[in-house]
Amino acid sequence: MISVFLAVVELLFTALISLFSRYEGIALGSVMRSLAQMVGMNCFVFISVLPVIVFTGQRAGAFMTGVAFAFFYGFIGTFASGHGLSCLYPVTIGLGFINYQNGMEAGTYNIFRCVVVLLIMLVITAVMLLLAQDRSKTQKIKGKGDIQ
Repeated sequence: MISVFLAVVELLFTALISLFSRYEGIALGSVMRSLAQMVGMNCFVFISVLPVIVFTGQRAGAFMTGVAFAFFYGFIGTFASGHGLSCLYPVTIGLGFINYQNGMEAGTYNIFRCVVVLLIMLVITAVMLLLAQDRSKTQKIKGKGDIQ
């Protein structure tokens, strides 16, 4: 749900900037297509970082580590997408699904590979959730090293 909200916010900022700069090339059809692409891309990025969320969500105090790793993970996607790895790197597979052209007329994405990588990310997340332990039952008391 937050992915949809963020896509709408991104679209509003884009529309406001284009209105203030008096860009006349905006049509309702292209705005709606852009909204669908932004929602799709945000959802695919969310799916690609789900294993990081699941892993760091199980450990107290690991939130900021997860945020830093997710940022680095996404940042590397910038370099992977420029070298033909867009269909294999999880953060950039959404580009194939939304048919991002990158200034080219024909897309260079292998949708089958994108689907396989997406399914692998979902399977990894499901396995991590199935193997997750309820850590709220065990408490650590600092000081003496006793576990109760």
